[in-house]
Amino acid sequence: RFQFDNGGLPAGYELKTGDQVIAIAVHEDGYSNFAITDMDYIVAMSTITIDDPAGWYSVPVLPAIYESITVADPFGINDLYMFAILDSNKNGMPDEGEYIGYYWDWIIVYFPKKYSITDNINTLDKKLRFTSTTY
Repeated sequence: RFQFDNGGLPAGYELKTGDQVIAIAVHEDGYSNFAITDMDYIVAMSTITIDDPAGWYSVPVLPAIYESITVADPFGINDLYMFAILDSNKNGMPDEGEYIGYYWDWIIVYFPKKYSITDNINTLDKKLRFTSTTY
């Protein structure tokens, strides 16, 4: 579970009812410098239509996980990044110029932070923060 934060969106942009967001969880081995480098490492993905900008949202874990990703027993996956793309044209695909958000940490600048999931309701301790970075 997570919420969204307008955070670093440029002036005039804010998440509102009816917007679409593509939410993606990817393992660290499929990510580099704000880019998903290997689609096999995506473990969760969904297009979300915002019904409440302050609401809680979730994405289902995919039923098949790439064999190179370690899955603990009982269920758990470590070293994930969570991203959000503000799908401004609502076509269900990331397009050039669409704003990116992510689960974050801060050391002088914002940067994507890893997290883990288990076989429970997993609630992120920070909102997915949108930025002025675009796809």
